[in-house]
Amino acid sequence: MHVTLLVPDLFWPRDDGGGAYRELELPGIERFLSRARRKAFPPLSLEAWLCQAFGVERQQDWPVAPITLDYDGGNAGDHYWLRADPVHLAPQRDGLTLLDASVLNPGAEDAAELVAVLNRHFAADGLSFATPHPARWYLRVPRPPRLVTREISQSAGRDITGALPSGEDCLQWRRTLNEIQMLLHDQPANQRRESHGELPINSVWLWGGGRHTTVPGRYFSHVAGGNTLALALAARTGADPVTPDFVAARRPSVAGQPSRVLVVAEAAGARFGDVQAWRAELEEIERMWFAPLLSALGRRILEHLAVVVLHPRASMRFEITALDLLRFWRTAQHLSAHAPGAT
Repeated sequence: MHVTLLVPDLFWPRDDGGGAYRELELPGIERFLSRARRKAFPPLSLEAWLCQAFGVERQQDWPVAPITLDYDGGNAGDHYWLRADPVHLAPQRDGLTLLDASVLNPGAEDAAELVAVLNRHFAADGLSFATPHPARWYLRVPRPPRLVTREISQSAGRDITGALPSGEDCLQWRRTLNEIQMLLHDQPANQRRESHGELPINSVWLWGGGRHTTVPGRYFSHVAGGNTLALALAARTGADPVTPDFVAARRPSVAGQPSRVLVVAEAAGARFGDVQAWRAELEEIERMWFAPLLSALGRRILEHLAVVVLHPRASMRFEITALDLLRFWRTAQHLSAHAPGAT
C-alpha cells in the first residue's frame, strides 16, 4: 500500500518570528520529517495540486466549478461555469478580508433566498446562479469570460487586494461583483443571520471557471478526507472514498494492484491566522493520520508514505519507506526546522 498525505498547511504560512510553533509538540510528524527524503517545487494552490494529480488540464482557470457541480448533483452540460461561493468581506484598516463558507456556514434557506434575488436581477444578462449545496454556489454564463480568477483556498482569510479577477473582461466583472454586493446588502436573509449573531453573506467569490472536462488520472485507488474537490475527482475516476481505519484494516491491494491512497488533511486555521485552531488541527492530524501511518510503516502494512505540503514560499514533498524509519541517527527536529526558509 502507498499513501500520499496532502497537508496543505502543515507549516505556518505567515512570518511571525516562529511564535506559532512555540511549545508545539508533534512527535510523529517530527519523526517522519526528520527521516524522510524531501523535494521542493514551486508554490501551488490546493486546487491546482489536486487537478494536476488527477491529470486535469487547466483551462483559463483550473476548472473546479464543472467538476464539483456534477459531484453536488448538478449538470454542467456544455456550459461555462464559475464557482460563485458565498463569502463575507470584512472591512479592515487597509482593505477587505475574505471569510468563506467554512466561517459563514450558510443554510439551504439562506442560499435559496439570496440566489433567487440574484437570478431575478441578472436574468436579462443571461447569468444564472445555482445552489446545489448551500456552501457552494455556481454561476452559469452565456459565453466564456476572458477572466483569470484566484482559488478560494488562496484568498480566504486574506485581503482581497490583488486577488480579484483579472483579464480582459475584469472591469466588467468587477462591476458585476459590485452589483451583487449592493443586492445582497440588507436582504431579509442577511438581516435574519445578523439577528442570530451570524455574519451576513455580502458578496460571492468567483473562481474555478471552466467547461466540463475529462479526469484521466487514475493513479489513486482510494481517497480520504473531507475536501470536496478531491472527493469529486475521486468520483469521476472510480476511486473509493475511505475512512482513517482503512490502513489498519490491512487492505494492501485492490484487484491485484497495490492500493494507492490519497488523504487530504487540512488545517484551515492557518488561512485565517488562527494559531490556536491551527495547532489543534495539527494535533488532530498527528493523532488521526501520522501516528497510525508510521505504525503501519513499521509493521510493513504500508510500503511507502509521501507527505505533500503547500506553502506560499515553496511546496514540498517528503517521502519515506519502512527502511527509512531505521535511520535512527537522524534525530527528530522540531516542525519549524523543516519549514521553507528555515535556517
